[in-house]
Amino acid sequence: MLVVNRKSIIIVTLVGAILAIAVSFMITPMYKSSLAFYPINQFSMSDVLYDNNSYMKYGSEDDVDRFLQFLNSDYITNSIIEKYDLFEHYEIEKDDKTKMSKMYKQFDSNIDYTKSKFGAIIIKVYDKNPEYSSGIATDISLYLDTLLNDIKAKRAKKVLEIAEARYKVLKNQITTINDSLNTLRSEGILDYWNQVERLTQAYGTALAEGKSQSGIKKIEDELDTFGKYGGVYNYYSAAFGSQVNKTLVIENRLAEAKIDAYSKMPNFYVTNSPRTPDKKSYPVRWIIAVAATVFSFVLSLVGIFAMKFLKNFTGLIKRLKGEEDAA
Repeated sequence: MLVVNRKSIIIVTLVGAILAIAVSFMITPMYKSSLAFYPINQFSMSDVLYDNNSYMKYGSEDDVDRFLQFLNSDYITNSIIEKYDLFEHYEIEKDDKTKMSKMYKQFDSNIDYTKSKFGAIIIKVYDKNPEYSSGIATDISLYLDTLLNDIKAKRAKKVLEIAEARYKVLKNQITTINDSLNTLRSEGILDYWNQVERLTQAYGTALAEGKSQSGIKKIEDELDTFGKYGGVYNYYSAAFGSQVNKTLVIENRLAEAKIDAYSKMPNFYVTNSPRTPDKKSYPVRWIIAVAATVFSFVLSLVGIFAMKFLKNFTGLIKRLKGEEDAA
């Protein structure tokens, strides 16, 4: 049967291959460029300086997922669209009511973010212009780094703003407390516990040795002063120490926040930089030709067998009908 229909098989196969090759020439050639990087363990500069955290660790699985989410952010997408004027490049009319839907659909079709089995993130860009494919891949990574640093800086500047306000309040409170302590110091209270201890010892000695009433009265007056102002002095003294300790903590936070707000560190290690491709990624015409040839050949065989089956089936129906008429 195949020998008898060999001409039909050959014709169908050749026609299918020729049509496929012709269609492949109508497909716009696309060039692929890719960039691969490993996220760095996310930390602040102050962590490195003050807490001895390692800045050489690779990012965790959560960091990888977080980076993928940032890559899909409107900031990066819109920045690339604007820089490369993709509406014109993708031939999308700017007065089209559905232009944004078409743009994002084309963008998602040409740009892909994936996670490798080794924990790296791969940016793949397909474009009809080979320079665009490599340029977009590079700029996406730069916009990602900028976005991450901006987020860190904004948070750090907010912390810095709060810390500065708190530091100002504490300094004012310390000044107020210190003014109160200076008033009490003018009454002779300089070191409450040591002074009271010495006065108590002196009072006991004066009584035991029969000192003059004027000497004893002087000590009693001093003890009365400490009794009158001692509680207040101890309160302000403790408050002063507490506020000073709080101020030291805030000073450290201020130093950390300033470092984080105005220092930038790379957020990832680029392992493979994008190159301007010199060979199109698709269509690969020989693959299309081979696939079309095989498909056309199989289709011709299916058609021949189907026609043979239909012919035999029709003959069987006719014979059965003839037997029924004869009976």
